[in-house]
Amino acid sequence: MEQVEQIGNLNLDFTYKIEFLDFLIKLVLSIVFSYILSFSFRKFGHSINRSTNLISNSIILSIIVTLIITVVKSSLALSLGLVGALSIVRFRNAIKDPLELLVYFSSIGIGLSNGADQFLASGLFSIVVLLFNYTNFKLKKRIITDQSTILLLKFSSSISLDYIVSKLDKLLKKEYKLISMTKNNSNVEACFELYDLTSKELISIQKFDDKVSVEIIPSTY
Repeated sequence: MEQVEQIGNLNLDFTYKIEFLDFLIKLVLSIVFSYILSFSFRKFGHSINRSTNLISNSIILSIIVTLIITVVKSSLALSLGLVGALSIVRFRNAIKDPLELLVYFSSIGIGLSNGADQFLASGLFSIVVLLFNYTNFKLKKRIITDQSTILLLKFSSSISLDYIVSKLDKLLKKEYKLISMTKNNSNVEACFELYDLTSKELISIQKFDDKVSVEIIPSTY
């Protein structure tokens, strides 16, 4: 009988009203915390995939999860409906970069925390991840010459790849290889893998060209 009474006391109301100000605060905090988190992964994470889409996707994911948790947390009926809806969702595209998977899981965690009014937990989590990524980046940057290195060059499409390669040939007297090249509107991103760089070569690469944006990333492989 006691269990029946507990079930009867559960909220099965579909007309649960969300307070506008409370929901707005949750959305703003989700945007801020997920931006800090995804930016730290993109800026300090050792990954080849450093597209700005990673930030926007993680923010949108955090907002979606915040909305879902806010709507269903006070209604058992909506919670059960959510379980049924998610059971038909299938993801067809595999995520090849483990770091990208971490970003999305972290964004889901932030959305869950904010949707459940655990703002302190999501805020501390994003700050801790930022500090960890920054510290890890600095430590690995010190030993960058002892391992393979990822060189990410961003330049206008008016600059040819032959020009970039010729510049690299002059700066480096050793083997390197092109990993990927993507074109977005009028900009091009070319990713190279370099080997056993010296401190002098690192300084030379950093002054590659005024028209080319240079990022040097220690490889995790």
